[in-house]
Amino acid sequence: MMSRCLERGVTRYNFYGISGVFDDPEDDGRGVLEFKQGFNGYVEELPGEFTLPVSKLRYGVSDLAHKLLRH
Repeated sequence: MMSRCLERGVTRYNFYGISGVFDDPEDDGRGVLEFKQGFNGYVEELPGEFTLPVSKLRYGVSDLAHKLLRH
């Protein structure tokens, strides 16, 4: 997909997947970062995501259900 983007002149793309640790050569995500940099990619830090529960009761029930169903 990276090659296809380059062929089509796409100048900005995000394939995610890096850990956010950039100064540790032993980090598990280092290979992904270096692979992307091989395509002249660079790191652009953006705000993360968060959850703002509107109803604490509904959120609690939903969170509990997700935890139970995952295991």
